[in-house]
Amino acid sequence: MIIDVQVHASMSAASYGLAFVTSPSLGVIEVVARREVSSTPLQMLLDACTQRLAELLRVWSRTLPERRVLAFFATPFWEHHNALSRRRGIWGSRSMAWLPVDTPRSVSVTIAGHRGARFAGIAEIDEAGLPGCADCIRAQGSGFLLFSSDAGINDARVRALFEEAFPSGGSAVEWSNLLKKTEGRDDVAIRVYGGFDDPEVSIEAFLAANLLTLLELP
Repeated sequence: MIIDVQVHASMSAASYGLAFVTSPSLGVIEVVARREVSSTPLQMLLDACTQRLAELLRVWSRTLPERRVLAFFATPFWEHHNALSRRRGIWGSRSMAWLPVDTPRSVSVTIAGHRGARFAGIAEIDEAGLPGCADCIRAQGSGFLLFSSDAGINDARVRALFEEAFPSGGSAVEWSNLLKKTEGRDDVAIRVYGGFDDPEVSIEAFLAANLLTLLELP
């Protein structure tokens, strides 16, 4: 089955219809695949979008070779962690089973809150790891990708990104706040969206409008 994948770009993500974007100077590149029939598996849509994203990142890396693809992940809050779950942290959780053991990554950082504790971390993602990463981000809603010149994957970076992504202490990424920060650093923040009942899967790359003009859309 052939999946039709569309790539759209807008110099203004807010004007494009994304209500959580508040900056008028933030653009978006959207990769989207829609089901032609309801029986089309969601995984096929996601795979098609991820393949297109990989092509884009390959081209962008030639234009901006100092940048790396990083993924931020966080587990849900849980009040009853035991010694085993704390030892597993973020990287030993079931949702991260797709990640190769030799992937460069931060330590598992424990984040305490009034709802319990959760774990967070950053990993550097290569093209082979992109499909598993995209599916994890889509399913969990508490992670994102960055195309960034800051390749730091230390404890301090994890905590800083956590504060940007979850300023109110919720479970899902607060994109309005995260995008304000990533735009200021000239990073590209990438969101993966689509549930099993949704008609489409989309991958949205948010970036400063002036950066968008530098990046090709193959």
